[in-house]
Amino acid sequence: MNRIRINKGSFTIGQHSLEQGTVTIGRNITNDIRLNDSIVSSNHAKIVTVMNTSYIQDLGSTNGTFVNEQRVGQQRLLRPNDIITIGMYEIMFFADDMSMPASNNTASDKTQIAYPRQKAADTSTPAKSSDNPFLNKR
Repeated sequence: MNRIRINKGSFTIGQHSLEQGTVTIGRNITNDIRLNDSIVSSNHAKIVTVMNTSYIQDLGSTNGTFVNEQRVGQQRLLRPNDIITIGMYEIMFFADDMSMPASNNTASDKTQIAYPRQKAADTSTPAKSSDNPFLNKR
C-alpha cells in the first residue's frame, strides 16, 4: 500500500496510508487530510489511488500544488520519494514496496497569497524580507 508522510518544517505531523480511492487535502475540516495554514486553500488537492498507482491533482488552489518543485497541472503520477509541497507542508510519497522511515511526531479561513521561492543559485539580487512577507518565517 502506498503511503505519505506529512512534514512541516523539521517535524513530522502525520502519516497516511493511501488505500483505493480518493484522499482530499486542504484547510477545510471536511478534508481527509487537514492542513491548517492560511496559505493552503480550503479544498486544495486530492490524491487518487487505483491499484498500486497514485496520482495527485490540484483542485484549483490559489497557491498551487508542487511535486519536486514543479507545479502540478491537471494531474501527476506520483513516484517513490516524490516530495509534494502544499503551502508550508512537505509530503513525502512512499510506494508500496518501500519502507517508510520512523517519524518524530509533534503537531483562518482566508487564503493568503504565497510568493515563489527564490532559487538558491540566483544570488544577483538577494531578496529582502520587506519584499516578501514569507521570507525568513519558516
